[in-house]
Amino acid sequence: MMKASAMKGAYPGTHDSDMTSAATGAYRSVAGYKHVLGVAGSSAMASGKILTVTLMQATDASGTSAKSLATNTATAPASGGVAALVAATVEEMDVANGFTFVAVRVSADEAVAGNSQLILEGARYS
Repeated sequence: MMKASAMKGAYPGTHDSDMTSAATGAYRSVAGYKHVLGVAGSSAMASGKILTVTLMQATDASGTSAKSLATNTATAPASGGVAALVAATVEEMDVANGFTFVAVRVSADEAVAGNSQLILEGARYS
């Protein structure tokens, strides 16, 4: 029987001191997984500013033919940092055309520090 800890993988996505330019983490293979989750957070942002987190899909680990899989945004409250999550299933990916790698892309409409993480979950038995 597979241990629960072996059924998921967590990978660092991005760490940036100025997220006004989108930053994309390393692409990881989804082979053997069922679900993909992108998590992003920022330092304090001005009220109403937006943090965007996107799951990107590609045909290889170098990001060839990268395109969006899913996107979510979070709006900053009156004070404090912002967190955003985006999720997708591997079934939603364009696997028929060779898209089997994912990465997290993060951006903000304000110069703030932030980071992200890519989580692959639901490893299938081999």
